[in-house]
Amino acid sequence: MLSNYSSSNGLEKCPKLRFPGFDEPWKSIAFGDLVHEYSDRTKEENEDTLLSAAIEGMFLNTELFGHQRGASNKGYKKIKHGTMVLSTQNLHLGNANVNQRFEHGMVSPAYKTYDIIGCSVDLIAQWIKSDAAKRFFYNATTVGASVCRRNVEWDTLYEQSLYLPCRDEQEKVAKFLALLSNRINKQQQFVAALKKYKRGAVDGLLAQKIKFPTSDTW
Repeated sequence: MLSNYSSSNGLEKCPKLRFPGFDEPWKSIAFGDLVHEYSDRTKEENEDTLLSAAIEGMFLNTELFGHQRGASNKGYKKIKHGTMVLSTQNLHLGNANVNQRFEHGMVSPAYKTYDIIGCSVDLIAQWIKSDAAKRFFYNATTVGASVCRRNVEWDTLYEQSLYLPCRDEQEKVAKFLALLSNRINKQQQFVAALKKYKRGAVDGLLAQKIKFPTSDTW
């Protein structure tokens, strides 16, 4: 998705670097044409797995809070794999997600839930956690009752546009970004493991459980 890339003549918006075989200009599509809001509610208590949407992603409610918030979850919104979940309170901070972690579940009625209908679900899932998406959502908010609160202007959000290629190119881009994300995650896990190993080594050396090697053994 683009908002500031253009061709040499300034009439078409598309990236300079593209996959082979794609040369059509990317089209401007209103956000409201890419999603369809729905509100399928639970009718019984504990009808499905209780989930929460956060800036970092989708989580089991127990992963974030350790307990259910609120006395009842009857009337909560049902979601499925691929559902877009937007926070009505913290959208400007980046609390926007596409659920790709859980096959189904339920979230608080405080969220807005959408089917993605006008483009690749995988591409939107990659875009929605980007800095560009955060700016996109922020631009549809206004100052609220306090300096730390902002109100979402939903009509403005739906009118804002994204530049998108054809569906085949969308899928290519989404797969490429997913591969990059996977590689980044693995590198982050590797770095975390090295840091853990370093902490253990330092603790062992300071407790004299590990001997410093001599110059002959380096």
